[in-house]
Amino acid sequence: MPLRIGYGVLTCQRLAGSDRPFEEIYQDELAFAVEAERLGFDSVWLSEHHFTEDGYLSAIFPMMAAVAARTSRVDLGTDVILSPMHHPLRFAEDAAAVAVLAGADRELQLGLAIGYRDEEFAAWGVPKSERVARLEEHVELARKAWTGQRFSHHGAVVDVEDLVLRPAPARVPKLWIGGWVDAAIRRAARIGDGYVSPSTGVRDTRRRLRVLDAAAEEAGREHPLPISTFTWSAFDDGHGVAASVRAGVQHLHEGYREWYSSSSDWGGGREFGQKLVAFSDGTGWIQSGSSEQLVDGLGALCAEAGAGRSFELGVRLHYPGMGRAEVLDAMGRFAAEVMAALRTA
Repeated sequence: MPLRIGYGVLTCQRLAGSDRPFEEIYQDELAFAVEAERLGFDSVWLSEHHFTEDGYLSAIFPMMAAVAARTSRVDLGTDVILSPMHHPLRFAEDAAAVAVLAGADRELQLGLAIGYRDEEFAAWGVPKSERVARLEEHVELARKAWTGQRFSHHGAVVDVEDLVLRPAPARVPKLWIGGWVDAAIRRAARIGDGYVSPSTGVRDTRRRLRVLDAAAEEAGREHPLPISTFTWSAFDDGHGVAASVRAGVQHLHEGYREWYSSSSDWGGGREFGQKLVAFSDGTGWIQSGSSEQLVDGLGALCAEAGAGRSFELGVRLHYPGMGRAEVLDAMGRFAAEVMAALRTA
C-alpha cells in the first residue's frame, strides 16, 4: 500500500517567556498548512488541549476550517480531539461544517481520545469516570447524524427524537481512536475506522499492532485496520539540532511531563510521565539527523507499521518559538530529501 505522509500537528503554542502575539503564531501555523500542501504532503493534522499557559490550540474546529479554506487538496486530520470536552451534537455539526468547507474530494480523519488532564475535566464539569462512555456516544451519534437522514438517539449525554443535521457531509468523516493504553487500542479495534498510535519507536509500535489486530479479529472486524503515527523530527548535520529546535522541544517535553505526571491516571498518565523524566530536555524523544539518517529512522517505522496495512506517517518540524522562515526551510528540505526517498523505498 502506498505510504501517506502528513504534516503536523498544528498546536499554536507560544514558547515560555515569550510575548509574541498569538495572531502571528496562528498565521504562521496556517502558513505551514499551505506550504505542506504545496510540497506534496498528503494531509495536515491538528491537536487540542484546553486552559494551558502556552495557548495550546483549544478551538480545533475553527482552526481546521481555516486550514480547509486556505487549501484545496490535502486531507485534514486530528491527533487528537478530546471527545469528553465536546458536546456530541456540537461535535457532529462542527465536523460536518468542516467537511463541507473541505469538499467531497478530501477526507476528514478525526482522531478521538478520552483525555487525561484533570484540569480539563474539572473546568468543563465533566466527570472523568464518564469519559469512555462519552467518546463512544460521539462515535455512535455522529455516524447517525452524518447520514443526512432523520435520527433518534438515547444516550447518557444526548436524548433526542427525530432530529436532522444539515448540512450533512457529502463525504462522511472517518472516526479514528487514539490512546496510549491497551484499552484504547482495543477500543479502536472495536469501534474506530483506524487507530492513532503514539510514536514510541519500532518495538512498541510492533506490540501495539499485535494488540490492535488481535482485538479486531475478536470483534469480528476486517483487519488490519489503518493506523497513523506522528513523529517529532529535526535536521542535525553533525552539530546538534538548532538552538531554536532544542528550546521548542524542551518546552513541549516539560509541558507533557508536567501534564502526564500530575494526572490521576496511572497508565496513560503518571506512568508515561515517569518515562518522560528519562529524556532530560526532550531531544532524545525526536527523530533527528541528516537527511539520510531521517530516511533510515523513519523508514524503519514505516516498514514496521505499514506492512500490509494502510499507514500514515505524520511529521512535525515546527516547535514553539521557531520563526516561520526557519520552519518553511526545514519543510522544504524534508520534502525534497526525505519524503521523496521514503515514498520510493
